[in-house]
Amino acid sequence: MLRRIKEELDYTLSLDRDNANANFIYGLWHRNVSQISILKRKPEGLSDANLEKALQHFKRAITLDEDNAMFAYEFAIQRIYTGDITGALRTLKIIRKKPNTPINKVYKKLAVEKISELKNNQ
Repeated sequence: MLRRIKEELDYTLSLDRDNANANFIYGLWHRNVSQISILKRKPEGLSDANLEKALQHFKRAITLDEDNAMFAYEFAIQRIYTGDITGALRTLKIIRKKPNTPINKVYKKLAVEKISELKNNQ
């Protein structure tokens, strides 16, 4: 199933590199698949999944949809995974300034909580 998702995302992005949702989902795919042992991934053709590619896809998604707090939040979380706490905090602070749409309010609240958590752990 993971390979099939990758195939669909590759196809979608081959048609439209500027598809913010596909880039976002590909970021999630890379993050989650990269957590699986390479010994299990390689026979399935999934060895290219990695955290750096996840970061690139999340960044592309927020570039294409700057007002989307969910995309920015996951980008910040990805920065935490890659060890960039300063960058994550910077992104989380930006989220607080996003438009107050119903879905953004959820991620703005999560961003405030994550900022507090990161500051308490430093």
